[in-house]
Amino acid sequence: ERTLIRKLASIGTSYRDLVDEERKARALLLIINQSLSIPNIADLLGFPDRSVFGRKFRNWTTQTPAAYRAKHVPGIPAF
Repeated sequence: ERTLIRKLASIGTSYRDLVDEERKARALLLIINQSLSIPNIADLLGFPDRSVFGRKFRNWTTQTPAAYRAKHVPGIPAF
């Protein structure tokens, strides 16, 4: 564990950063899937509830999940 921490630090990252980047990448892929609700996406990504996911998503994209979906999925009305 300590070796992994040192190696990640040597390249300027951490395990937490890697997990965060993976969650962001998955969130961006899942949010354009119209068959998944936003609470379902939050659950799939391991967030305790929709509001925590919403705050994190806004940190990543400066938009709410619903606004991002409306902007990037044709046929979804903007709010």
